[in-house]
Amino acid sequence: MEYNNNMGRFFDWLAKPMNEEDINAWYLANNITIEHTELFRDFCLSFYYLILDTYLGDDVDAVTETKVGMTTQQKKRPFQLVLEKNNRKF
Repeated sequence: MEYNNNMGRFFDWLAKPMNEEDINAWYLANNITIEHTELFRDFCLSFYYLILDTYLGDDVDAVTETKVGMTTQQKKRPFQLVLEKNNRKF
């Protein structure tokens, strides 16, 4: 029950609006600038669109497809390539 109580308090804290002074203090303490947030937004959007453009599809139809399997490394490689490509942009 302690866990649920802590989570409830956390969600209450999270949902409470912050005043402008507190927000500015967080920004200053964490070196958050408009330029940093715009760069992060651009990075995330670029990464998202690269994933959409290169997505190979779900494995949900594996029963009707060939039984040739892929190793974990082979499954991770396309995502690593997308991340590397996105990192080169920034």
